[in-house]
Amino acid sequence: MAQEIFWNPITNVITESIKNTKEELSIAVPFLSNYAIPLLSKENVSEIKSKKILTCFDDTNLHSFDLNTMSELIAKGFEMRYHNEIHLKLYLFDNIGYLSSSNLTKSGFENSVEITSSIESNNLNLCRSFFDKIWKESEARQITEDLIKENYPKYLLLKKRTEYKKPSKLTLKSNQLSLPNTNVGDLIDFILKGQLDYSYIEEKAIEANKDRIEIKSRIRKGFLLQDFYAPEGHPKRELSFFYKFMYGKEGFLAGTGLREIQVKEVFENPLFQEIINYIYPPIIEGEEWNLENEENYREFCNGIFEFKVPQYVEALPIRLVSYFYPNKFLPIFKLDHLHKICSILGLSTNGLQTKGDRLFGYNSFLLEKMAHIPKDNYVKSHIAYQLFYTVELYNILKSGESLEKYLSRFKEAWIKDIIKKGYKIIQEINPTGY
Repeated sequence: MAQEIFWNPITNVITESIKNTKEELSIAVPFLSNYAIPLLSKENVSEIKSKKILTCFDDTNLHSFDLNTMSELIAKGFEMRYHNEIHLKLYLFDNIGYLSSSNLTKSGFENSVEITSSIESNNLNLCRSFFDKIWKESEARQITEDLIKENYPKYLLLKKRTEYKKPSKLTLKSNQLSLPNTNVGDLIDFILKGQLDYSYIEEKAIEANKDRIEIKSRIRKGFLLQDFYAPEGHPKRELSFFYKFMYGKEGFLAGTGLREIQVKEVFENPLFQEIINYIYPPIIEGEEWNLENEENYREFCNGIFEFKVPQYVEALPIRLVSYFYPNKFLPIFKLDHLHKICSILGLSTNGLQTKGDRLFGYNSFLLEKMAHIPKDNYVKSHIAYQLFYTVELYNILKSGESLEKYLSRFKEAWIKDIIKKGYKIIQEINPTGY
C-alpha cells in the first residue's frame, strides 16, 4: 500500500477505516474529547474484537482528563490505559494505519490545520510493535471506572474552570476626589491612617486564624459533611466549620446576617461539595488558586457565583472565599457596601457587569488603597466601614439631620457603634458647615 497524505477534515477517512475493521483498533493520542463518541459509535465498533486507546490522564487539561468520554468508551468495550509522556497521534486498524498531527478532537479532525499520512504496508507492523511496547509499559496505568469515580471531583472542577473564562480587560482607576468640603478629605485621611484602637478585633483575629489553620488542615483529608455542618446535639458540632464561623470568633469578627437554616440549606445541598472543591482545591488534592495572578483572581471571583443553589447568592459565596483566602478578600459580604466604600475613595472602571467582576474590582481597589495599613483584613474591613458610615454621617449632619435620627435608621448594634465612633472623629477633627 502506497503512502497517502490527507489534510483536514479527516473524519470520513478515519470513519471508513473503523467500519472496515473487525479484529483490532488501536489508538494512541494525548488528547481526546467527546467528539470521539459519535466517531467510535456502538454501531461502528461493536464487532471489533480488540479495542485499545492509550492516552494521557492529566488533570490540568480537559482534553486529557475528559472522564465522561473515557467512561463512555469503556462502556463500549474499549480497554484504556494512560501514559502522560506520549505526544504521538497513531491510529491503527486491520489493514491500514495513520500517523497524524491530529488529536482525537473535533478541532483535530475538522478545523485545525493538520496533516495525516497513511502508513506504508512494510511499516505497518513496525508501528503495531511500537504501540504494543508502550501499551505494555502502561500495564499498571489502566483507566477504569473506579479510577474515573475517584477523580471525578477533579474533573468537575477542571470542567468548570475550562468553561468559564473572562478574557475582557478591566481598568480600575482612582479618580481625583471631588469633595464638597476639604474636611471630608480630612476625615478620610484620619480614618485611613488606621490609628484607631482595634486591639479587641486583633486579639480575636489571632484566635480566628488559629481555627482557620486547623480547619484547613482537617478538610485536606477529604470532604466530610460533618466537618462543615453538624446539627445541634451532634458531638462534633462545635468543631464544625459552620459553628466556628457562625458562632465562634469568626462570627464576632464578620457576621453575614444569615441564619443557621439558610447556611444549613446550602451546606447540605448535593452541590456543596462541588462549591468547596472549587473554592479550595486542596480538598481534592489540587493546588490552591494563585490569586496573585490577576487573570486567575478574576476567574475565581466569577466562578464562585455560578453555582445554582438556593441561599447561595451573594453573602455566603463572599463569606466562604474571604475565609479561605483572607489576604485577598475583605470580609465585607454585600457588593453594594463594597461599592459605596470604593465610591468614597474615587473608584472608576470600564464596567463591572458581573458579580464576580464587582467582587474582584472592589477588593483589588480597596486592598490597594489600604496597603499601607499594617493590619489584618478583619481590621481593614472595620476601617472600611468606619470610613463609609463616618462620611455618610458627616453629610447627614451637614444636611441638618440629627445624630439620633440617623442612628434610628439602624437595628444592628455594630453599625450604631461605628456611627457613634464616627461622630467622635468628626468632633475631634471639628469640621465646620453642618
